[in-house]
Amino acid sequence: MANQLNTRGQPIAKKTTITFKTVKERPVSIPDKSKQLYNIADMRTVTSFL
Repeated sequence: MANQLNTRGQPIAKKTTITFKTVKERPVSIPDKSKQLYNIADMRTVTSFL
């Protein structure tokens, strides 16, 4: 299963797009380090929902 996901990359791409959309929708002014932390948190929530 992991090999198919890696070769296609479609589900991974969808997850990244969802996280990017959520981050873009939130109007926040923070340094890059905190933004990276928020991205990781969003990825965890999205993966748990999926």
